[in-house]
Amino acid sequence: MWFAKRLTLVLLILRDTAASFLRVESGHQQILIDGRDPYMGFVTRLHFDQLTCIRALTIHCLKPLTGAEEIDILYSECENNQWKVVHYANTKEKYVLKWEVVARQLLISSQIVLSIVDVQVETCTIYGNATHFLNPCHRPRRHQRHHDISQQSLHVEEVSHPRLKRSTEYVLPEVYRTDASPYDIPVDVVIPQNRTVVIQTGVTLRFGNNAGFTVRGVLIANGTKAAPITFEPQIDQWKGIEIINASSPSRFSFANVSGSSLGITLRSGVPPLIDNVISEWNQYGFDFQTIASVQIVSSAALNNEKDGFRIRTKVDRFGRT
Repeated sequence: MWFAKRLTLVLLILRDTAASFLRVESGHQQILIDGRDPYMGFVTRLHFDQLTCIRALTIHCLKPLTGAEEIDILYSECENNQWKVVHYANTKEKYVLKWEVVARQLLISSQIVLSIVDVQVETCTIYGNATHFLNPCHRPRRHQRHHDISQQSLHVEEVSHPRLKRSTEYVLPEVYRTDASPYDIPVDVVIPQNRTVVIQTGVTLRFGNNAGFTVRGVLIANGTKAAPITFEPQIDQWKGIEIINASSPSRFSFANVSGSSLGITLRSGVPPLIDNVISEWNQYGFDFQTIASVQIVSSAALNNEKDGFRIRTKVDRFGRT
């Protein structure tokens, strides 16, 4: 443990999780972030008793935060201090992470004294076997000594998109939130059976090369006329939205899908409900193969390379296209 003489316990509240924390510490330490000038930071460090998926923080201080403070949020998947920076969008005391992180430790650092009273941690869920591949750590030695914080520097790796390093690290959120948009998605994201994922109004999702959604559960993308949902490439063509063996309908309302190979494609199962969707500059706009009726209402397929609408079904029912 690198905190030594002055440690102050801070109240920690965890929401929406059964995970617990071991301890909370505060002090000061030199912070060395790749590509930045080092500084002496006033830090609050949270230790969790297991890997915890984190999507947002609410930081309460003696003097309420204005949102203009320069604060670094650092995390470590390990117990032995392999630290990374996570970026965020904030409004006053609420800090929404640009991507969910899975951490054993979390550190809040600033060049000014924040006088943190409590930290609320909004958690997410780790699915599948994520706990196995998200723990690239060596166990700390049991005989580690406590070191004076003033004599230790904390080296931090600057990571813009940590999921690019190991695609299996992608943590699928239950909700893609408006206040965390835009989202950069570098991998093909699988929504498993019995899972429902919601995309809030106005969210933009930017996909890497051949990334996309493979939907075996349900994807709900309900935009509005004033705040549509956007699916678009980062640079090169992305895969698109592929629905396979759906037992319940996904829904796309007031959404724009562009720059993909598949557009919105149904391979099998219950077709999605399509309402006010523009699918353009894809290879296929809408490509459905199903024995059920298809409902595509007030939607358009524009400038697609192959087919705008390719519907293979016994019963077709369209609204205005």
